[in-house]
Amino acid sequence: MSCILCNLRQSEFSSEIAYLGFKKKLQAMVDAGLLTKVHREKSSGAFLSTEYLCNKCKSRWMLFEPDQAYRGGWNEIT
Repeated sequence: MSCILCNLRQSEFSSEIAYLGFKKKLQAMVDAGLLTKVHREKSSGAFLSTEYLCNKCKSRWMLFEPDQAYRGGWNEIT
């Protein structure tokens, strides 16, 4: 189970504005040392995926970035 530091709402992005706001929040967490960007790889279909690691509880998360940003999402890897 993820901790309060990495407990971001799992969901798809309803708009590009929501996606860009989420990316800004993620980058702030990386800059603060709360999350580490593990690696980025091409995923199936139009999605580009980036894996993140919570530095406190070690939960792993995946950000899916499609060519149309509002169709991506943020999910915990179990």
